[in-house]
Amino acid sequence: MARKSGHVPSYRLRKPSGQARVIIDGEHIYLGLYGSPESHERYARLIAERAASNNGRKSNRNSKASGAPPPGAAADLLISQLVLKYDDFARGYYVRDSEPGKECTEIKLAMRPLLRLYGNEKARDFGPLALKAVRQKMVDGPTPRGKSNCND
Repeated sequence: MARKSGHVPSYRLRKPSGQARVIIDGEHIYLGLYGSPESHERYARLIAERAASNNGRKSNRNSKASGAPPPGAAADLLISQLVLKYDDFARGYYVRDSEPGKECTEIKLAMRPLLRLYGNEKARDFGPLALKAVRQKMVDGPTPRGKSNCND
């Protein structure tokens, strides 16, 4: 029997191996050691990608942008490192009266879903499906609007 289209697959333990797994469209996907931050991160990423692609219908989780990385791109740069580089740029660019502007705070808040889903992934592997997943995460979840500034 098919599940409802709004069903979110469960994060589960496979007892014999101690691995975390999720079953998406009948496919068992192993996420790593059960309870580890890496397995939770991978689970969140898979669920976000599933929700972003075709309204939860079967998706190609491995779709990446085609072609080679742009000239001069660092081959092993992580998303989190890329965000730090942009944050450094923003603190120098958005300056008012020798202080970082409010744009820095807004940039940090906007980067939270990206970092939560893909912070430990290589930037070169970030493709259109990942972008859709981040966008969907921004639309779905309320972002905490705490105080933040570029000096964090």
